[in-house]
Order: sequence, then C-alpha cells, then structure tokens
Amino acid sequence: MGFLKLIEIENFKSYKGRQIIGPFRRFTAIIGPNGSGESRGDLGGIEGGGGGG
Repeated sequence: MGFLKLIEIENFKSYKGRQIIGPFRRFTAIIGPNGSGESRGDLGGIEGGGGGG
C-alpha cells in the first residue's frame, strides 16, 4: 500500500514559486472517477456515522 508523504508544486494556481506541502499524517481516503459514488451516503458503516453523505 502506498501513501502520500508530501506534495511539491511550482507556480500552481495561487501558489507562486516552489512550494512543499506536508509532511502528511497517514489517513484513509476513498477515491475514484467523478460520478463513481465515492461520496455516497450509504458509507455510514465505514465512516462510523449514520450515512446521509
């Protein structure tokens, strides 16, 4: 399993020059293409809530 340590950007949108964002703590993310349901409300059991997305 991979994880994101930091992000290095240069002249991206409102960030001018070279910027390093991070280091990040480890976390879990649900990712997918737009419209694939990654923000659906029925994930309550995974998120520890009652759904309602």
